[in-house]
Amino acid sequence: MPITGLSTGNLDQRFNGAVTKLEKAWGRLGFTMFEKTLIDELAMVAANDRSALLQWGIQVDGSSYKIVPLNAETKYSENPPRIIAEAGYKRMDLWAIEWSQLADDLSRETTVASMPEMAGKPNVAVMLEAMKLLATGESAVCRYDGKAFFHAQHLIDPFGKDVAANQFANLITQPLTSDGYNIVTNTIRQRPDPGSDKSKGILYLPNRGLSGRNMTIYVGDDATAAALGKIFDPASIYNPGLNFASETRRVYTQATVQLLPEMAADSAYTGNYCYILVKTNPTLRPLFVRIPHAPKVDRSMAGSDSEIDRKLSRANGYCTHGQDFGAPHALYKWKFA
Repeated sequence: MPITGLSTGNLDQRFNGAVTKLEKAWGRLGFTMFEKTLIDELAMVAANDRSALLQWGIQVDGSSYKIVPLNAETKYSENPPRIIAEAGYKRMDLWAIEWSQLADDLSRETTVASMPEMAGKPNVAVMLEAMKLLATGESAVCRYDGKAFFHAQHLIDPFGKDVAANQFANLITQPLTSDGYNIVTNTIRQRPDPGSDKSKGILYLPNRGLSGRNMTIYVGDDATAAALGKIFDPASIYNPGLNFASETRRVYTQATVQLLPEMAADSAYTGNYCYILVKTNPTLRPLFVRIPHAPKVDRSMAGSDSEIDRKLSRANGYCTHGQDFGAPHALYKWKFA
């Protein structure tokens, strides 16, 4: 039976209206559409800078306090700034649609109905690229100290010697239990700053205030989320104590647990690890993401060659994007033993 309720003109108007809404929304939001989203948590987002190559540097304070005579000469740290990330950028095509005036109404109706889902494409696409980068974290090196981004022996002071006293881990293997979790959080809390000197009793701990307010655990499946729920609240109605649960006590430091199913895009993910984001230093992020050009919608003009020759119009959404690893202190990978 023919679809008599859908005229050619009505479908064309609806498609053009959908494209216009996306065009106006993206134009109004610009770079602000990335604020307070997952990528804003994980990455130092550099927007609107169109340099061919952009670098992110941090100052590594390698000096510690000293008790000296009143008129003694002050000793200054000689550490130069450390470049921990750099990235160029490429165009990221978010979607591209050809709208044929002569196509069947059902196909065109389906296209119109799918248009609202494209509004969130910029955030999702950038986040997926970040997940792909993190999935390589045990093999791909970072600029901070030239080691794999997730490593059991990162350098505390990247200008110092590669010895045990100058190492910390952001790759930690412990069982998914309350004891294992306590070891993980204690390892994070005990990470010293470069200015520390245990031999002199000087221990700067940047994560000494670690708590649920400044720590987020990303998990890729419900089973891991449920296991963490048992650890955090062993007496809850969903975890009735000794009868069913393996955990019977609360841990010292709880955290926000966020389900991130896109982690399962990593072929090595089987519910065997999680990421722990530490936000005790708000200027540090584990990733560096560039978006020099805000998301934008382009479309062919009325009366264009394509419209005249082939009876179709075109619309596409795009932005620009580049990324690199950032600070290894900000993200930990907990592998379940």
